[in-house]
Amino acid sequence: MTTRELVVYLQKKASQYTPAELLFLVDQVQKMVMSKVTAQRYNIDEATGMPPFIVTTDGVYTYDLPSDCMRTLSVFTNNMSGIDTYQYDGKIKEYRYNGVMYYNLPIKSIDALPNHVAKLTFVGFNPGTTTNKYYHQYVLKAPDITALTVELSIPAQHHFAIADGVLARVRAERFGDNSEWTYWQKRTMLDIVSELNQGGQPMMGETPTRPEYRHYGKANSCA
Repeated sequence: MTTRELVVYLQKKASQYTPAELLFLVDQVQKMVMSKVTAQRYNIDEATGMPPFIVTTDGVYTYDLPSDCMRTLSVFTNNMSGIDTYQYDGKIKEYRYNGVMYYNLPIKSIDALPNHVAKLTFVGFNPGTTTNKYYHQYVLKAPDITALTVELSIPAQHHFAIADGVLARVRAERFGDNSEWTYWQKRTMLDIVSELNQGGQPMMGETPTRPEYRHYGKANSCA
């Protein structure tokens, strides 16, 4: 259903709330679901099938990230030139993306906040000036639902589950009984997240096979 239809439905169940108040709760409930990392929300460049590159500047360690970034999952590269791996005491780890071997770089990340974009800091090395060296794998933010014309980012089959979350929150606020709200968080919300992780997804960051069991055939050669 559309956001407008969802709010109309909710107002029949919670007539003491205004459409604006219900819209706010719809937005907050969806944000709770979308705060759980799902493969469908990974940002991928459609032209390459890879995460976008992060553009870096020599001598700059900390970067403001794009406004659509909720959380950084990793920064990885197949080009270790200029990076001294010895200074990390073995912290540079192998990282597989769709079966290809890369290097997962040490970073510190800060999630996006309501009034601040997410941030990323390279730890222990100068990333240099680059435009196409470091892949930035991150999770997309859910758009703010600030008007009835802004549609949910969750498939329609989950809209009644979002409505259930709103109504559970309403009952918790009105009657002080959090049991339905707690159940929704611990069961319904996680069921939605599990469903959103279904379907065909690229293999991102899976644990690599032990070296003695790897078969380096031509089709599996590293980048």
